[in-house]
Amino acid sequence: MPRLSNVIITLKGIDPGDEVTPTLGSFKMRIFNNSMKLHEFHVVDDISLSHDGIIGNDLLKNFSCQVDYSKRILQMENDSMNLNFSEPLYTIPPRTETVIECTVSNPEILEGVILDQHISNTLLIANCIVKVKENNRVNITIANTSEEPAVLHSDLNLTLEELRVQPYSPLSKSLPSPNSLTRTNEVIKQLRTSHLNREETESLLQVCSDYSDIFHLPNEQLTFTTATEHRIRTSTDVPIQTKSYRFPECHKKEVENQINKMLEQNIVTPSDSPWSSPIWVVPKKLDASGQRKWRVVIDYRKLNDVTIGETYPIPQITEILDQLGKSQYFTTLDLASGFHQIPISPEDAAKTAFSIPQGHFQFTRMPFGLKNAPSTFQKLMNTCLSGLQGSRCFVYLDDIVVYAPDLPSSIQNLTCIFERLRRYNLKLQPEKCEFLRKEVAYLGHIINNEGVKPNPEKIKAIIEFPIPKCAKDIKSFLGLVSYYRRFIPDFSKLAKPLTSLLKKDTPFNWENKQQLAFENLQHKLTTSPVLAYPDFTQPFILTCDASNYAVSAILSQGQIGKDRPIAYASRTLNKAECNYSITEKECLAIVFGTKAFRPYLYGHRFTIVTDHKPLQWLFNCKDPGSRLIRWRLKLEEFDYNIVHKRGKINSNADALSRFPVNPVEGELLVPDTLSPNPISENPLEDPLLELPFHIPTTFDDENLLNENVSRNPTSDTAVNPYQNPIPGPSTVPDFPLTPEVEPELIDLGPLDLSPRSADLDLDLEGLNIPSPTDLIQRPSMNLNNDDYSKFLKTISNKESVFDTVLKEHNENLLKFPHKIILIPTSIDLDESNPYVSEILNDNPNRDEILNAEKEPNSFLNTKFADKEIYLLFTKVHHFDESSYPDIYDSLKRVRDLILQNGPVSDIAVSDFKNPFDQHSYTKIYNILTYVFHNTKICIHIYLNKTIYPTLSERSKILRENHDIPVAGHLGSTRMYSRIKEQYYWKGMRGDIEDYVKKCKMCQENKALRKLNRAPMEITTTATAPFQRVALDLPILFVVRQQKNQQIA
Repeated sequence: MPRLSNVIITLKGIDPGDEVTPTLGSFKMRIFNNSMKLHEFHVVDDISLSHDGIIGNDLLKNFSCQVDYSKRILQMENDSMNLNFSEPLYTIPPRTETVIECTVSNPEILEGVILDQHISNTLLIANCIVKVKENNRVNITIANTSEEPAVLHSDLNLTLEELRVQPYSPLSKSLPSPNSLTRTNEVIKQLRTSHLNREETESLLQVCSDYSDIFHLPNEQLTFTTATEHRIRTSTDVPIQTKSYRFPECHKKEVENQINKMLEQNIVTPSDSPWSSPIWVVPKKLDASGQRKWRVVIDYRKLNDVTIGETYPIPQITEILDQLGKSQYFTTLDLASGFHQIPISPEDAAKTAFSIPQGHFQFTRMPFGLKNAPSTFQKLMNTCLSGLQGSRCFVYLDDIVVYAPDLPSSIQNLTCIFERLRRYNLKLQPEKCEFLRKEVAYLGHIINNEGVKPNPEKIKAIIEFPIPKCAKDIKSFLGLVSYYRRFIPDFSKLAKPLTSLLKKDTPFNWENKQQLAFENLQHKLTTSPVLAYPDFTQPFILTCDASNYAVSAILSQGQIGKDRPIAYASRTLNKAECNYSITEKECLAIVFGTKAFRPYLYGHRFTIVTDHKPLQWLFNCKDPGSRLIRWRLKLEEFDYNIVHKRGKINSNADALSRFPVNPVEGELLVPDTLSPNPISENPLEDPLLELPFHIPTTFDDENLLNENVSRNPTSDTAVNPYQNPIPGPSTVPDFPLTPEVEPELIDLGPLDLSPRSADLDLDLEGLNIPSPTDLIQRPSMNLNNDDYSKFLKTISNKESVFDTVLKEHNENLLKFPHKIILIPTSIDLDESNPYVSEILNDNPNRDEILNAEKEPNSFLNTKFADKEIYLLFTKVHHFDESSYPDIYDSLKRVRDLILQNGPVSDIAVSDFKNPFDQHSYTKIYNILTYVFHNTKICIHIYLNKTIYPTLSERSKILRENHDIPVAGHLGSTRMYSRIKEQYYWKGMRGDIEDYVKKCKMCQENKALRKLNRAPMEITTTATAPFQRVALDLPILFVVRQQKNQQIA
């Protein structure tokens, strides 16, 4: 091997396995014996090449070479050499067919057939009709059946077989008979083509003419299929006979005519069967001429009661409608008396017998009204159109819809379907078929290329429905409307006044709210939106929302904010769910939405849009036994991300559970007071941390107070003993009430507005408020000229002196005789705060408090015993952390309202700490000191020393307070009173009750104070020995999930 130079290049096209091949280097060599010239050759690694080397154009030019392709000789000045041309290589991908070129051994046959043959175990040549090219080669089709790519040389040499074709003569085709032409023309006359252009009309008439035999014309014998027959399997062979109904005299002639027609069609036949079912006459809808027609039906209810049911699925209408997107042409086909085209089993025909005054008859074809008739028919249609459903058509019983994106595809689809119907001998009714429509009615809906909407003709019965007079009428109305509920946003909320009358033991009182709900549902159907078709190649958007009594979800697609709805879903909450917190209701809405739209969402990544942030806390929850965690586990099967959308922007889902309200008029918010600069989350950058600790007094001991207190020269009030007193008057101005401070009285009225999102901004555009009541007290926003920034500046001044008196306590503030109590909490009023839990549990206005409209930085005034309780809403959700500006603003507002109502000597405030708020002790004291300066109000701060144990710590606490000897195995009530003095967790009372119930020692040793007596029952007297035996069983204590026990 000669020494290679460092010249490295890349070559393309020499190795079929790689796009480019790098060289290893180059060397020069003499290639011709009669020439001393050297030529540079590049060396490559071993590749799949059938020759030792390849020469290129540079060599041919350097040596003045000439190539004789016919003789395959390379000539130069004084020498020549034979050439071996490199044949092309073909790479055939796995499981595909590829057209390649190969050589034939007998090219004199200009046209012929290449028969199928195996080149290898995985390469197969298909039958091909070929024509020989000028280079004596032909194109063939070769298939690779393996899972790996295959490389094939093109030097294949195949034999061409002679093609034998029988000459075609147009005269050999049989001409249609005059009767056939007449029938075809009659079929064409019944087709509606006025909406089609010339090209569409010609294409349709051509395919219908070719398959005119599949159309049924009046006065023709109705044929039947031989692919299946209907069986009636009953649980008893005892014949059922039902007395015939008496129908009006005017219907007797109609019944006789229809029975005669069915006798002529061989649909019914005279019978001597012992079975008999009555008949009835029902009206059909008006025909095109406006005449009323009638249908004779058989009442097979008694027969159906003993018929063994078959479980064959009927397609879901929604699933069919969802898959009609991206189509421009729609065709609906209707079978002519579809049920009567299926024969009934001869051994079961006697069970279909019926009687009329003219005689006793039985069916030979499958009649309407039998229990398993729809299943039999659907099974036949699925078999008939197998392989075509989902790609060319859909079928629901005898209604077939054919869809396509263009005209050629529509004609091709019709041809395939007509061919199947001909094979199964099924006939269409031409006057009921609609061909090549851009918009068509199908299954009670109007479908077009834009989406789906209700059929106006179908909702006419709903619009004209009379006002319900009883609960049964409401059920009928809701049954009609529910068919189109996916088109109606806010369906559950709108129907709530109606469904409330369906509850057990509820008197039927039709009032204004029921009438309004009745009319609103009717109106919604006439203005319902056009729902878009789902596109399963694009991500879905699930928008969820919850109110105090309903949850809702919207499935849509598109850019958020411009997405088009696909379906609406909503339901009302039951009694237990209405007691859920806001977070739980919002999470329930998400769980409901994913369940309602699971066929769309499962297996696809989608976005959940909500105006709440429940999952932020849900995924950080440390309690794996909570209801929210169970819901989180249900959501783990989905692939989703969550997007927060503010309440006023999230109007589509928000409207499903809330009423729109009027916008606020006039100036209400002041940016200076509502948008203070937030305190940095970094303690090193937090200006409030650097402020002096202004605590005038923090002790209950009066002696200690008197020894350490210094006085402000202008005030007799105690000041901070740790601060250097400043001679002269205080530099902090008083806080006089301005005439503008008048509390607004907000009335919720009948509205039920859930709290807004935590991220709700302060822009008033589109903001709404309800009308007045005395439950929520929200003072005017323009309270004082001083704002949070001024507070920071003032309190950071070391020369500032405050006269506020603060005292600390380590007790439960509700047990002390303070008349005014301030309790910071969240808008969702979650009971993680033990004070909130105690106030709500004993409050007769609990429901009003929970359902009241609440906004950040507002407060709610309620009574608890003889105390005035102010709930300060410093945050939206209990899992949020309230900001210091919000605490400051809330305290200022409640301070002004309290002072306006009269002189106050002291106020009790609970500590601002809870499991989600870990505020600085210094910051809270500074805010209270500043806010209540010059008010002469003593502030009693009740420190929250409550411990919030983890899940693992709770079991230890329960054991220590019940099982150990000093605990004394207390009952659940006394044990709860002991534990709550130090600990608190959500559901604590229930955990304690469960623990006491499961205590084996308590069950074995504690006496039953309530004697359970077995109910007295009258038994029959025994008439023989051992006819009745009584046993005494040992007692086993088994704890039920309820509060009682059972013995076995």
